[in-house]
Amino acid sequence: MAIAVAGAACLVFLILGLLVYRAVASSAGQTTQARVVVDLVLEDLAQAAREKQAEITLEGCLQRLPGSPEVLYLLIRNLLENSIRHVGERGRSGRGAPGW
Repeated sequence: MAIAVAGAACLVFLILGLLVYRAVASSAGQTTQARVVVDLVLEDLAQAAREKQAEITLEGCLQRLPGSPEVLYLLIRNLLENSIRHVGERGRSGRGAPGW
């Protein structure tokens, strides 16, 4: 049973990868207001950040970035989810965190 579940998880991962690849390929030349996407991601991850006592601060982020909003959302969400998941003492991760 565990092998079937692992196989299904791999299949889902591959399908998501193909969908992201398709979105990236079809968004050539498109730009997106970065702050709008970041605000959506922060709203979606607010509960997870509170649970880990992680404080997410944002400075700047006024420019437009190449790519579709959907692809940028996935990219930024993945980066922040990883940071939240691996947050250290007192909700610190990255520059300024102990051990950086």
